[in-house]
Amino acid sequence: MSTVEQVYLLEPKSPLVFRSGLPFETGLRERANYPWPSAWAGLLRSRWMEMQGWHSVADDPTRHAEVLAMAAHGVHLARRSATGLHVHVAKPADAFPERNSPDSAAFTRLVPHCLHDDVGCDLPGGLLSVGPETDVEGMGKPGECAPLWSLDDYVVWAAGGAVKRTPEHALPLEDQRTHVAIDGSTLAADEGRLFRTAGLDFGSQRRPANEATRYDDGDWVLLGSGPAGLTEGLVAFGGERRLSVLKALPDNPLAMPAGHLRRFDGARGFVVNLATPAVFSDGWKPGWLDQNLEGELPEHPGLRVRLRAALIEGWQAISGWDLRLRKPKPTRRAVAAGAAYWFEIVAGTLDPDALWLTPLSDEQQARRDGFGLALIRPWTPIS
Repeated sequence: MSTVEQVYLLEPKSPLVFRSGLPFETGLRERANYPWPSAWAGLLRSRWMEMQGWHSVADDPTRHAEVLAMAAHGVHLARRSATGLHVHVAKPADAFPERNSPDSAAFTRLVPHCLHDDVGCDLPGGLLSVGPETDVEGMGKPGECAPLWSLDDYVVWAAGGAVKRTPEHALPLEDQRTHVAIDGSTLAADEGRLFRTAGLDFGSQRRPANEATRYDDGDWVLLGSGPAGLTEGLVAFGGERRLSVLKALPDNPLAMPAGHLRRFDGARGFVVNLATPAVFSDGWKPGWLDQNLEGELPEHPGLRVRLRAALIEGWQAISGWDLRLRKPKPTRRAVAAGAAYWFEIVAGTLDPDALWLTPLSDEQQARRDGFGLALIRPWTPIS
């Protein structure tokens, strides 16, 4: 039950709504959110329960444990066009978007550095500082950029190449809808019950008015993995039970590109960029690292690493609804997707293919839910 065996494609049939858990309040405007990994896990588990004829596992601890044991890893955005599926991932935190720069050099690369003897800092455990790879005058504040890169761009970045910015209009657009309740006695809006929801429109995207072509030639879908054999067809995903179509894919578009895999030959270290938010017991720091910042990666016995540097853009509040207890789940702080961790290999052998898009969160259940999926690239440790 815990094995991830099949990649699935989800084709939304209308804009999807994923809320952060904030209450509806006067004047509150919440932007559209991408789904948490747990939403994808809940979707596949619900489908599996339907196949078993189980309408609920709230009062059956054995069935509840069996459902939670199912691993489901997602969710990833992909653009679908005549040239195929193009997977998108979170922008790496170590790609600093320059302000007012040409597209061909839109990002400054941030890397670990040794401090000079006359410089000090309060980084724990002797971590290296992170700064620009080359001297840059007046970096200033970062420029605006899309939160997602294509996987092709990530591979180029991993090889040391320059990456062009993704225009915001090329990603799924925000679809806003206003909701109101009518007071039956006055036939006017019921005070306090006017609110707005924002969803993601996965259809063909409208281009700026100054472009010749009005719409893109493709649309957007979601990808994730889970157990093989789930029934394909219509599913309800996200808020308001809007419909999507679940399909099993014959190949694996989430696999590590072959050219990227070859770059790991002889690698003594690697960088992890989180493809999904990660939940660690020590906040920013993985709980499987000891006080010397050394430890074995979860579910990769024998591979012992030492954390040399970390770059995190922020944290995200993760919550949800507990169907068994019928109440909100406790809010957890998760490291935001895109965070970068530089590891030096202390013992064991790195299997890049096995580590690609596997979860690195502390708790086994968080890993089953897909929190902390890892994109990796080789790195040469510095003294």
